[in-house]
This record gives sequence, C-alpha cells and structure tokens, in this order.
Amino acid sequence: MLGEAFIDRSLASGTQLLNIHRLEWDETILELADITADHLPTLVNETEVIGELPIKIAKLTGLQKGIPIFPGGSDGALNNIGLGAIKEGIAAMNLGTSGALRVVTNKPYLDKDQEAHFFCYYAGQGHWLPGGAISNAGILLKWFKDNFGQQEIDEAKKFKVDPYELILKKAALIPPGSNGLLMLPFFSGERFPIKDPKARGLLFGLTLSHGKAHITRSILESIVFTIRWIMESIQEHGAKIEEVRVGGGGARSSVWRQIQADILGKPVVHTKVEESSALGAAMLAAVGLGIYPDLDEASNKMIKTTGRHEPNLRNYQKYGAIYKLYKDLYFASKKFYEELSRIIAVNNE
Repeated sequence: MLGEAFIDRSLASGTQLLNIHRLEWDETILELADITADHLPTLVNETEVIGELPIKIAKLTGLQKGIPIFPGGSDGALNNIGLGAIKEGIAAMNLGTSGALRVVTNKPYLDKDQEAHFFCYYAGQGHWLPGGAISNAGILLKWFKDNFGQQEIDEAKKFKVDPYELILKKAALIPPGSNGLLMLPFFSGERFPIKDPKARGLLFGLTLSHGKAHITRSILESIVFTIRWIMESIQEHGAKIEEVRVGGGGARSSVWRQIQADILGKPVVHTKVEESSALGAAMLAAVGLGIYPDLDEASNKMIKTTGRHEPNLRNYQKYGAIYKLYKDLYFASKKFYEELSRIIAVNNE
C-alpha cells in the first residue's frame, strides 16, 4: 500500500527472528537462516505514523485520503490492549474458534522447560507478552452443534435465538464436573501447552446416565482446563495473574464465564466490545495521534466492563481434582495416540 514493507516489533517477535531483549533483528539467527536485515521489513514502533492513506486506496475504501497509517500490533497484543489487560497481573483470554491466554509483563519470561508450554512475544510500549494459544476452543462447540444439535437449531429458528444459547442453557443445568464425564479436547492435535499433532479428542467416564448436556459441559470445562495449564506454566516462571479478562465468542455466555472463573480460580471480567483486537488497534492509533497520552488513559476512556464473575471456592476445589485427572489422562493416552497414528498411516498406504 505504501510501497515499502514495515513491521511492528510485537508482530516481528512472533517470527522467531527478533531478539526480544534488544528488540532488533537477531544477527545470529539471521546468519543461521542465511539472510540479512535487508531481506526483512523495516522495524517500527506500534504508535509510529508510517505514512498516509494513498488516494487510490481512499477511493476504493471510501475513506478520506491522507489518513495517518499506524502499524498497530499482533492480534495477541491487540487483544490484551482491547480488553484493558495492560497491567501486570491482568491476563487476557480469547475464546473464539481457537483460544489463548496472555499476560503483560515488564520483562521477558522464557519457558525453561524443553516442552515449551508457553511463548513470550513483545507486546509494545515497553512490555512483553508471555502466553499460549490453543487450537481447540469454540470450534468444538460448533462441531457439537453441527453433529448433535439439530433439535436446538430447530428450536432456535422457532424462537429466533442463537442455537448456542439453547445448548449452553442446558449445559448450565449440569453440575461442575459433568457428573464424572471428562473430555480431552484435542480434536485437532494441540500446540500449547503441549505440542502434540497426534493428540485426539477423548471422552472418559461415559455412562448410560450421561446425555447431550453432559457432553456440552465437558467440552466447556475441558477447554478451560487447557487454558489453566498454560496459566499455571506462566505463573510457575514468576509472572503474576490475579484477574482474567475474556473476549471472543466464548465471552458471550455467562454460564461459560462462571465455569472459567471456577476452573482458573481467578475473577473473570467481561468487557463491552467483543472484537477486542480491533478496539486495541484503535487505542494504539488514539495514543499515536495524541488523543490520549498513553494506553492507561486510553483504557480508562475506551473500555467498559459489563460483568465480573468471582470463582466459587467449592467448585474450584472440585475442579482441582478433575484438572489433575485431565493431565494424567493425557499423558497416559500419549502412547495410544502414537499407535493410532501409526495404524492410520499404514491403512492409508
């Protein structure tokens, strides 16, 4: 659009080519990759004006020509900003098709475990962003709706509501722990907190007394168990998490937000704007234009909270035992994932 390639440091930190301590392209890594900085975009700050909207683009979009253009940031960094999770101790959780949890810190936190249960990117504004992204979140609810939710789909059309609302309403009637039904939600393998492309979904403890609503609730719980695993890995390395702000489609349901609070053992806060990354980009532009002096002030003015769910201590304790079983079940199943993958490969030859 501008005839030159730019990249902000938060996005660049996800390439593995940026030194996240010095915030410049890492010469050693570039040498190993047999490239130089000349092959890469120019590094810029997130609130730096990199140009103005060209006339051609203005005509195509209907926007005013000459509008300042800012680089913004990575979707993860923008999600934290748009949720107001820009202070240490406040994590941002996004639950869309996939999911993630990230927390802003004033220094880089590196996972010393060779399994690497979390990453650490640069967030911008002199902060870093340890966190982890999961492949299996809202996509599991869609799978369930598409395959087992025809009744709710028909009812939703009749009453002109969202079918997910009806599905989750029924799940709310099931007690914490889904009456002994536990799911491993790795339908698409997983990237964090485990790196296991061979992992698969698993329902454990299924009995004749379980129904559709139990499976729904076990899906909701299992997704948050994965998020908790990431959260605890980050905390074990010294980062503090005292509150979680949630965005994405998974933030719409008060039922799921309470499950999140009870499993994580942290207050879960819901904000007004669901598309938090888009709001985060607007906040960076507002700071860059001088409308607000910094992100703290932009956050105070532009973000409105609409709800807060405190963890139920009794439920948190119940979930603690189930969470341990969830992790044990995964490690016990690894050899079967390997064998299943081998069998499938042989059968496909």
